[in-house]
Amino acid sequence: MTYWFARYRRLRDEITSLRTLLDRKVHDETANKRIAQLLKEVSASAPIQAHEIGTGSKGEIKGNRDAWFWLFYSVMDRRANAATFIKAKHALQKERLFAPYKIAKSVDSKGESWAVRRIAKILKGYEFPLLRDHAIGELSFPKSIVDAARFLKDFNYDFKELYKYYVTANQSNLGQARDSMWSDVRKKIYGAGPRISSQFIRGMVLKGSWRFSLNDDRFLEKCRFNVWIAGSTRLCLVECEEKYYDQLGVFSDKHLNGNRGIVAHSLWFLRKRYCNRPPKCQECPLAGYCLRAYAVEGKGRR
Repeated sequence: MTYWFARYRRLRDEITSLRTLLDRKVHDETANKRIAQLLKEVSASAPIQAHEIGTGSKGEIKGNRDAWFWLFYSVMDRRANAATFIKAKHALQKERLFAPYKIAKSVDSKGESWAVRRIAKILKGYEFPLLRDHAIGELSFPKSIVDAARFLKDFNYDFKELYKYYVTANQSNLGQARDSMWSDVRKKIYGAGPRISSQFIRGMVLKGSWRFSLNDDRFLEKCRFNVWIAGSTRLCLVECEEKYYDQLGVFSDKHLNGNRGIVAHSLWFLRKRYCNRPPKCQECPLAGYCLRAYAVEGKGRR
């Protein structure tokens, strides 16, 4: 009796949740708890780099090589096709100028300007599309790469030392350590604004060994794509763009111990993996909680 009664209650709750979604375009607490669990599972099994989507990779950052590529990837991830960053990596590796210590050594021996222009020449030679900005033109990406390498030099190119330094300097206050690092990444690496700093730290926590809390709204990454997936035509986690931080913040606090990084990462992955055209609603783990999926399927199903 206990088993069947529990099964009946679960089915009843799911039907009630579905009615709430279809009638009001919101989720009840039963659905929100299940969504949170699914987002955890999605984030745990999904990569953080675009070129790894669909490969089966979980995106783990297992050591300094992985961490350096993640920083390399992050500081270039602005108005460019992120899937091409692996091409930039291979180009620099072929010319023996990818490892951060080699980049920093070239700066020490021949100067920053030479190192920046050398990297630009290599990338252009391998037909990597260089971003142009108003300040330094096509040297933007190379400058970011050089700055990232020089930033790591102070920590012996070791990401564990980087983390330990900020934790120790802030008397083991992990919130202050995180914020201090976030600020320094912005200040010391060309082109690394708030989004990139947050992306880098978020990835090192979700897929690496760092233990910072991601309970700050900066780790939600409000962009039009995340708003779209979380919004009233898809997952119905937010009513509108103006309530993105407030409503996802409450959702994270209630169901994810405040971890906004899981939400941002999952929204990004769901969009890239399942919501691009044509939509793959039948494969999506969140389909049972998405209005778009019901529209595509022509029926409600959980």
